[in-house]
Amino acid sequence: MLVFLRLVLMYFVGAFMENSTREFIRKWGTNIITNEVLHPVIKHKYNVAFVIKNSNKKLLKLLEPWADYISVDFDAEDYVIKENKKTLYNMYNRVGSWNNDDTIKNHNIVIKFDGSQLKTQEQFNQITIGLSDIITSVSDGEDIGNGVEFEWDIFHMLVKSFKTYEMNNVVNKLKREDNNE
Repeated sequence: MLVFLRLVLMYFVGAFMENSTREFIRKWGTNIITNEVLHPVIKHKYNVAFVIKNSNKKLLKLLEPWADYISVDFDAEDYVIKENKKTLYNMYNRVGSWNNDDTIKNHNIVIKFDGSQLKTQEQFNQITIGLSDIITSVSDGEDIGNGVEFEWDIFHMLVKSFKTYEMNNVVNKLKREDNNE
């Protein structure tokens, strides 16, 4: 009986950890990164949409947290219903049908690719973990204008704006109510 209880506990702890990691990635657009003294490193958060041709449920589950919106070419209603129960985000606003014109209009960075071509860990890392670095390196800290299009491996990227959103995620609950310091 004790072994069974331990297994059940391990399952729920594992599910909680997976869900909290997915929530962190949805909020910040990256996984948890720390410097050498374990202080968090905050990378730029961009408004990103993935448009995936030849997608499937496995790709949707892997990639959805990394984008603000993901467009797939199959009915993802069951995924949306299931994830909506586990997240603070409205999944109906994050997952939609493939090649929806609103995807391109409403997001600053649109990344299109063929899901059947996503075959290596390196490609997965580029589009998830390395995305902020790729976009930052394209702008190189300069205002190079909007409407930049380029290819990166299997990914076709349209950058309409280099605006970042990481500061929108910072909540200061320690604000003083009076103006005296």
